[in-house]
Amino acid sequence: SLDTGPDVEAAYAGRINLRVSVPTGDVALTIMKLTLQENNKIRCKVQIPKDTSGKGYASTTLVVLVAPSPPVCRIVGTTEYFENINMTCASEEGSPAPTYKWQSYTVNNVPRPNPLKATDVNGLLSLYNISIDTSGFFVCTSQNKIRSATCNVTLAVMPPSMKLGSVGAALIAAAVIGLILAAIGIYCCCCRKRKEQSEEYTMG
Repeated sequence: SLDTGPDVEAAYAGRINLRVSVPTGDVALTIMKLTLQENNKIRCKVQIPKDTSGKGYASTTLVVLVAPSPPVCRIVGTTEYFENINMTCASEEGSPAPTYKWQSYTVNNVPRPNPLKATDVNGLLSLYNISIDTSGFFVCTSQNKIRSATCNVTLAVMPPSMKLGSVGAALIAAAVIGLILAAIGIYCCCCRKRKEQSEEYTMG
């Protein structure tokens, strides 16, 4: 009703302005302080008593433009020879939704193609059977029609590390071998002393 004003939800209180011109039949809706929640379809519906002909409504899509927030880059997996790893890149905000692209650089900061068999899909870069040649810098660009933002990670591929269990087993084995050798040495020394004592007794 024009007398009481439009019905407005609490979330839009103070942010909605509706201007109605009865002579021209125009209605203007103004939304202030836009947020991402307004990314939606908006429908205008007209109700005229006893008028059932024609289309009673029209709709449009409101797109709120927001630049991508600085993305976050992460390495997921073990960065050792012959392993498979993933690199992730994501912006928390951005409208329209950002697109992502990874660029690889050598350890000397020279651009290079992504490794063979690598896949780069929606911010997820998958690397397979990595080696020392895979080491370098990886830069992810998050971009939409407003602007772009980047993040980067450093990948250092290392030889396979010794497992903790293997190290413990090796130490125990070394200790056992050491004790056996020590026991043999003590036994030989004792036998030699007994032999020398027996020979001295015989000569006496």
